[in-house]
Amino acid sequence: MDKNEFNTRKSEIYKRALNEYNLFIEELKDLSKEEIIEKAYEIVIKEEILLLLKVEDDFNDIELQYLENFEYPLYGIYIEWLDNDYSTIDFIRETIAKVSKEYA
Repeated sequence: MDKNEFNTRKSEIYKRALNEYNLFIEELKDLSKEEIIEKAYEIVIKEEILLLLKVEDDFNDIELQYLENFEYPLYGIYIEWLDNDYSTIDFIRETIAKVSKEYA
């Protein structure tokens, strides 16, 4: 796949995800403060996914096909994220270890 095709496909996925995110944010505006706070994790993770879709240049063809198959790519990736075993705790722990070494 050439760079133009890659950029076009990736851009389409990003645009769909961005539209989906904007609708999600509009729906949040109708919720109470408490309900919005309960959605804080979802907001943050969806923003991270959106950023990755915008800046990532290393997707391969299979990954692009996978993302193109989602009617709602942001929701699809978010649900997959919830089902995986990854944890941000490990990254936070690594950050503390790194900072403490720099401090010492």
